[in-house]
Amino acid sequence: TATATTTSSSPSPKRKVTLLVPWLSASDQERIYPNGLRFETPDEQEAYVRSWVANRVGFEPQFKLRFYAGRYAPDKGSILPVGDLASVVPSHEADVAVLEEPEHLNWYHHGERWTRRFHHVVGIVHTNYLEYARREQQGTLKAAMLRYVNAWVCRTQCHKVVKLSGAVQDLPRETTCFVHGVSPKFLSVGDEVRRRIEEARAAAASAATNAAATTTNLANDDDTSSLTADATADQNPVFAKGCYFIGKVLWGKGYTELVNNLIADKASHGGTTIPFDVYGSGPDLDAVAAAAANAGLPMTFFGARDHGDESLHDYKVLVNPSLSDVVATTTAEALAMGKFVVVAKHPSNEFFSTFPNALLFDDEASFSAAVRRALAEEPQPLSPEDRARLTWEAATSRFLDVADIDVTEPFTPTTSPLSPKSSSPSAFARVASGAALPFRLVNGAVRAVSNATDDALAIVHNTLTGVEPLRRAVGAGKRTKATPADLCAFAAEEHDPSVPLPSKTPRQRMWSWRTNAESGRTA
Repeated sequence: TATATTTSSSPSPKRKVTLLVPWLSASDQERIYPNGLRFETPDEQEAYVRSWVANRVGFEPQFKLRFYAGRYAPDKGSILPVGDLASVVPSHEADVAVLEEPEHLNWYHHGERWTRRFHHVVGIVHTNYLEYARREQQGTLKAAMLRYVNAWVCRTQCHKVVKLSGAVQDLPRETTCFVHGVSPKFLSVGDEVRRRIEEARAAAASAATNAAATTTNLANDDDTSSLTADATADQNPVFAKGCYFIGKVLWGKGYTELVNNLIADKASHGGTTIPFDVYGSGPDLDAVAAAAANAGLPMTFFGARDHGDESLHDYKVLVNPSLSDVVATTTAEALAMGKFVVVAKHPSNEFFSTFPNALLFDDEASFSAAVRRALAEEPQPLSPEDRARLTWEAATSRFLDVADIDVTEPFTPTTSPLSPKSSSPSAFARVASGAALPFRLVNGAVRAVSNATDDALAIVHNTLTGVEPLRRAVGAGKRTKATPADLCAFAAEEHDPSVPLPSKTPRQRMWSWRTNAESGRTA
């Protein structure tokens, strides 16, 4: 899901933070929430979110939650905002906005510009939408159009764009930095793994020493002593299970590459296969399971499960061959838990490639070699330095370093669509700085032109997204332009407008009455 985070000025040293979360209609909840999870009112969902976050991070979060109407778009696999999302935050609270997925938050945005309502807006780009578009029918054309639309909305709605990796397209005012961390619970698992590895090594060394001391004729046979130590360690393995993959079951999320690489591995090893466990659910589950069965691959499908579940702690190797990720959070979590990760040599894995337990591949042969090596060896314990890089504290520090705009730095022309960038001085900037006019005047003129262009692009986008037939034609859905007055009465089903909306339950009516009273509206 996409969220936006806002902060507002406060006399307190602490900042007030509001998390914007989508509220889905009953039918959409049934479509995408796992294990029968349902919420009758936003209050119920808020309680669940707060409990989930507290369990995940180990402390009670102090942020405020506000809900906005969202609609699940099956063709995009995304939750899209309904109405003017920027207006959900009162103007007196609007200071800094962090937009998770600024592209799809703003594809159909009709209303006030984020950059007008907030003093500073930072977009965090998580998803390689162009890669998904390319996999569809007429994918090349769709990807080309989407490239311009993404650049368009990011330019008009963000002061700064942070890409998690270089796997996504060029965007206006971009910088690339991995600004995500992992939950402390994954690091705790890694700490326990480190302790067990060190204990196993100490036990193996002690066993080898004892064997050498008691067996006179083998006392000087180093190779045999080494084998004895290895054998002792193997009797007490740190990891009891082999390979697994976790993620939503869509062919485009790594399952195509996984099945193809496992088929190639089987062929190159005389039919010998690697047992593989898969955790996830999704619309392509049956098709992926059928493809694996037809190829004779010993893949077992367990359904969706949280990556922090204890049942996954004993796996030694996470295999994630996806080429569509911007950055895979599960890869970071597996590294934090002290596991091997087998990942593609790809921009999305650049941050992970610096970890000793990351094994990279670039073709079928190197995939096979990496997986089999990981199964045969033990991972290195996570060093204190690498552990620190995975924390949210380090991620937050990186984010604060890259999120601000340097107002003294000029926008420089670029060949990327709709993309003024804040980067190292270009030839244009160097010429301008040496011209007769003072550099500040030239820089001010460039900024004035850029701002005027931003305004014009924003006006065009807002005009187009206000045309209802056009909105429907490009996938926004019906009745999605205006912000619903009552979340509990909102229904996002794509049915004929003449069909009556579902009636509210007593609990929903109570929530609506209280919310309307607080906002001064008549219930």
